[in-house]
Amino acid sequence: MKNSLTHYCLALLIVVASLQSCDKQEILGPPIETVLDITPKDMANQGDGSDIEVFFTKQFDTEDILEYRIIALKVDAASAFTLEMAENLASEEYRRVAPNDIYPIKGLQLDATSTDTDGDLITVNTPYRFAVLTVSKEPSRVSNALLVDEVDFVLRTNNLIFAHTDELSFGSNSLAIDAEDNLFMGDFNIHAQLGNSDSPVEFAIHKIPANGDASVISSQYKLLTGNALDLQGNLYQSVIFSSEVLKITPSGEVSSISFRLLQQPDGLYVAPSGHIYIADLDADAIFQVKPDGTADRFASVPENPRGITADEMGNLYVSHNSADGTISKITPDGEVSILAHVPATKPSTYQLEYIMWVGYLVYHEGFLYVAGITEDQIFKVSLDGDVSVFAGSGNRGVPRGGAISANLNRPLGLAFSQNGDKLYVSGCTDVVPQHTQYSAPGKIWEITIVE
Repeated sequence: MKNSLTHYCLALLIVVASLQSCDKQEILGPPIETVLDITPKDMANQGDGSDIEVFFTKQFDTEDILEYRIIALKVDAASAFTLEMAENLASEEYRRVAPNDIYPIKGLQLDATSTDTDGDLITVNTPYRFAVLTVSKEPSRVSNALLVDEVDFVLRTNNLIFAHTDELSFGSNSLAIDAEDNLFMGDFNIHAQLGNSDSPVEFAIHKIPANGDASVISSQYKLLTGNALDLQGNLYQSVIFSSEVLKITPSGEVSSISFRLLQQPDGLYVAPSGHIYIADLDADAIFQVKPDGTADRFASVPENPRGITADEMGNLYVSHNSADGTISKITPDGEVSILAHVPATKPSTYQLEYIMWVGYLVYHEGFLYVAGITEDQIFKVSLDGDVSVFAGSGNRGVPRGGAISANLNRPLGLAFSQNGDKLYVSGCTDVVPQHTQYSAPGKIWEITIVE
């Protein structure tokens, strides 16, 4: 009888435990929706986890979410990684972040001690996948959810982008740079001009030294466009609606270059010989001003020529502000050909006339670098016409971190530092979608070159 009672009690305990287990399963709510669009970005060159910032799109309603856990997996471990495995990781194998600390422009930056799920430190040249575990406050309402990214990420040494100036009160434009790496930029704010047709707006030319503090060197002009410097330090500045090019000496003396053929001057290039080449938007021409002051039409080119630069052999290259993204080449004897086409796409939702396709270009060590305004990218073009992306993710945003993954914002002007280790980029800080063609407020960024 005693043994029977003991067996009965044991059986009862097993049943109760089983029921408790079922109850535990039953109180778990349905999984909360996962996060979206996990995007790790390479933001520095330390060679460890501190280089990485992980972005993702959190749920619309985060009221039920306790935290997110950012998990790094070697690629060969990603396909078999489960929710249960994520929930049972040791605390040193993931990084926590609260819902209120994640924004579209601010992800979670890892640190130098961050490891993957094998316990190994994150390092360069190893392919990873990242996962985000969404941890619920009340599992009885909603349970945890896991998303594993399907894109490989490899940490490498890369070009980085930083702010060179604070936000500027004037519009971004073509950049010229002198022997001391001082930048020069005229105010290009087309919307200020268009919005005040009855009362003319006056624009200024600015100097931006290495510390990024801009100052006015000359002012009270109509809308300003392209610029360039000669070997003597004279600055040339196009004034598009005055049909003239200004010459400003290092001492500040101002004179004007104007001739009958000149209509809407934009991009400028001054050859070592002293010949000035002017891209005229309205005339679809490149004009040449010789050292003796005489001017002529050097070449007729495709529509809307904007930027102009040259290689060591004296070949000129022109960027065209048009939907086909034309880059043309002009030989020293004036023969014109199409070198390449860079991407230029009008946003599908934009209904107004589009006038800001492609910006200026610069030649550097065998390649052209072209500002793609509407693409929010900088293109690298070989002298054989091959086009690749040098900087910019293709999404508009706040430029920082790795140059390829950075979200550029309407790059317009480009200039390399004298030693070639930096590319300066003028752009805009306005991210309002309907302002997609704005160039103000302006800002200048610098891309450090390590490749």
